[in-house]
Amino acid sequence: MADTRRVDTTPTDVYSARQATPVYRPQTYAGVTRPLAGPSSAGGEALPGWESDALIGTVLSGTYRLLRPLGEGGMGRVYEAQHTRIMGKRYAVKVLHPEHARNADVRARFQREAEAVAAIDHVNVVGVYDVNVLPDGRPFLVSELLRGRELGAYLHAQGRLSAAAAVAIVRQLCDALHAAHECGVIHRDVKPENVFLTGSPECPLVKVLDFGISRLEGQGGQKLTRTGVVMGTPCYMAPEQARGELADRRSDMYATGAILYRALAGRPPFKRADTMATLGAVLTEEPARLRAIVPDVPPLLELVVQRAMAREPRARYQHMQQLSEALAPYDVLPRAQWGSAGALPPAEQMPRRAREVALARPWLVVWLGAASAAVLLALMGTLAALIELWEGRPASGIEAALVVLGSFGVLATPLWLLVRWLRRHHWQNTANVLRLSRTVRRPVLLGLATSGMLALAIHA
Repeated sequence: MADTRRVDTTPTDVYSARQATPVYRPQTYAGVTRPLAGPSSAGGEALPGWESDALIGTVLSGTYRLLRPLGEGGMGRVYEAQHTRIMGKRYAVKVLHPEHARNADVRARFQREAEAVAAIDHVNVVGVYDVNVLPDGRPFLVSELLRGRELGAYLHAQGRLSAAAAVAIVRQLCDALHAAHECGVIHRDVKPENVFLTGSPECPLVKVLDFGISRLEGQGGQKLTRTGVVMGTPCYMAPEQARGELADRRSDMYATGAILYRALAGRPPFKRADTMATLGAVLTEEPARLRAIVPDVPPLLELVVQRAMAREPRARYQHMQQLSEALAPYDVLPRAQWGSAGALPPAEQMPRRAREVALARPWLVVWLGAASAAVLLALMGTLAALIELWEGRPASGIEAALVVLGSFGVLATPLWLLVRWLRRHHWQNTANVLRLSRTVRRPVLLGLATSGMLALAIHA
């Protein structure tokens, strides 16, 4: 017999292993849309037919009585459950949809989610307590019942966060993913909708959810995903995932950087009209500079985000702890002040590095300009020497002018292509600009020094 008792509908979001599409029409509370869990005096209206759910009121494994549905996704429906012997204990139970019960891959993914999360014992990872099957063969998963809101919903309501608030959330995410990586678990679908904020709104605790498409490093047996299969969410997907290559912990690093970008900028790094266009942007473009969108983002924090989101995995931070340590100087506000904007660590804490980052683009222009001028002078000198060798006399005024124009003409196209390449592939990324500036500086200085020494030797 279904349990039709009145349920608590206090103004709080309820979430479990995965919420996705809500079962009930949303009610807005404090600017946040949440799923209702049945009829309530607050004015919410349940979707027709929820009382006829055959599982409501049933007891699973002799322990978990299903009270009400919380949400529904593509794989299954999530219920709030009560412990039959400890009445105050509540859980979230995810039950696979009947149409997926005979799909071996889906069942294996369901089982893997339980195994992956059970292997991770960390305060910032949602707890999974049990996995079993219904009498009809459908698997179910029992997890921690969370109250709060998804980071995605929070960002939608807030627009963007201050640097201190965004960093405090992302550092907890780093701790969770570091614990997962230490257990050999690669999440592969890190996004705001899989990051849950629970506890006090003034000091939320981060919980990482949904390890349904995670990968276990070194897992033997048949692989549940194959190279060439794209899995993840395009807006937060690392380029190697978009190419269908094997994801590793650096793929989670990219997604974490993308979440930080979204929190600071108020928009995802890539958002196009359709999925394929977004994947194309992930593969071929750099996201717009954070400081071009939000000028008060510190240059060094922008650099940290760009390094975490480097297109090449080897250019990213290699471990979550490295990213967390790089963000530590910005985790400075008391949590009660998370809503305040523009609070940043004092610039004098890292003056040399801050100046280097701020001057990265001007110095790159200087070094490339010096290199171009040196090449131009060398070309003009070579052409003038050839004329003198051919004619047996120095070049005349007209010939000298033609030499200058010819030199400019020869270099114009390569310089235009170089500038275009820089703007398209590197100019938006401060880390790339710094690397190029250092790469160009050494040969330019060496060339200038060599030219000066040769000039002195000739005139000596």
